[in-house]
Formats: sequence, C-alpha cells, structure tokens
Amino acid sequence: MKPLLALVFFLVTLFATAQNAAIRKGNEYYRNGDFALAEIQYRFAGTGTGQFNLANALIQQKKYRDALPVLQKLAISEKDVKVKAAAYYNAGVIYSRQKDLQRSIDAYKASLRVDPTDVQARENLQKALLEWKQQQAEKRQQRKLLPSPKSSVEKDLQRLQEKERQLRQRLQQKQGGKSMENDW
Repeated sequence: MKPLLALVFFLVTLFATAQNAAIRKGNEYYRNGDFALAEIQYRFAGTGTGQFNLANALIQQKKYRDALPVLQKLAISEKDVKVKAAAYYNAGVIYSRQKDLQRSIDAYKASLRVDPTDVQARENLQKALLEWKQQQAEKRQQRKLLPSPKSSVEKDLQRLQEKERQLRQRLQQKQGGKSMENDW
C-alpha cells in the first residue's frame, strides 16, 4: 500500500511541476509578445492561472470566440476570487470590443459583485453604461425620423380612397349624374 501511495504522490508532484513549467514558459513567450506560442504552453497548464493566462493570450491574438468560453468556465468554477473577478472583467472587455454592451455591462457587474474594490471594472462599467444610453438615445431618434409603418399604410389607404372617390365622380359625370354602386 505504501509503494502505491508513494507512486501516486510522485505522479501528482510530477504533473504539478509540469504544469508550473508550462505556465513559466508561456509567461516567457507572452512577455516577448509571442502569443501563439504562449497559448500552446498555457493549454498544457490546466490550473486556473494557466487557463486565465490562456484566455489573455487568445485575447491578444483577437481570438475572442475562443477566449470567452475559457473565461466563462473560470468565472463559474474558479475558487480564487481575484482570478474569478478578472475573468468576468476580461469577458466584459471582450463584449465591449464586440459592441455587445448589454453583456459587457452584465460582465462588469458580475466582476464587481466578486471584487467590489476593482476600480477599473467600475470605470469600464460606467463607460459601457454611458455608451449603452447613447446607443438607446440614437435608436429612439432614428425611430422618430422613420415613418411608422401604420401611418404609412394609413396614408396609402387614404390616397387610394381619394383616387376611388375622384374616379367615381368622373364616371358619374359621364353617366349623367347617376350614382354608382360598389360591385365588390
């Protein structure tokens, strides 16, 4: 039993050492601006920090679709409060870049629920809210400028009724004043 326990302990230690080495190597590539190689190294590191670094490397490569699931998984499962808050924050940044302001706002709020002291999350939330309000005001303004479909249809109907009335008058004059019945 003791040899088996020792083997398990050795393998766990070896695995953890390999993960830490992958994170260190990935960090080195990241610092040098080689985000693709950093991504490869971080994929070997299954820890929260490694996954967070993976998401950052993906963001640097503008692979937002790949980074979002990594961040969402971290935000749900990570125990480290700082990593969890940063995952929500980075998701908010991605959504802001994609102009998905509602999701961006939600992500920044989630980040602040986890870490209420995060000044950057608070500032970005305020910016996203301001941009969202401006967007809503522009949409309202555009709706005011466009004719409503109902009023357009009503105007078309009135024009047709007026044409019909004029046509009836001309036909009535040709027939010598006899009134016409609707045949429909």
